[in-house]
Amino acid sequence: MLVAAAVFDLRYMSSMRTISITIDEALLGRLDRAAEAARRTRSELFRLALEEWLDDRRRRQLVAEDRAGYEAHPVRPDEFGGLIAAQVVDGPELPNEQGGDRVTATGARDHPAG
Repeated sequence: MLVAAAVFDLRYMSSMRTISITIDEALLGRLDRAAEAARRTRSELFRLALEEWLDDRRRRQLVAEDRAGYEAHPVRPDEFGGLIAAQVVDGPELPNEQGGDRVTATGARDHPAG
């Protein structure tokens, strides 16, 4: 198993490029402490952080595109009526995630008491 892991590492590393970046001392200190605590290299942490940032950027772009699409073509009040009716199950009211109005199983909203 160790041989397979070594072959994988060599293939993975052969696709890597070395770059140079400039960061301030305080950030470098935080990086070094985090790397030591996570038992990772600086390069690993940079790769993870960059991948996460790029993924987050792409998600934000997709959300903005969706939002623009719905603003250009708003949902009609009756657009999903049949779909919602098909999904109705008898059951308790479901709390709104934001803590505001409650949403019943039929999709109807009502204001919480008090």
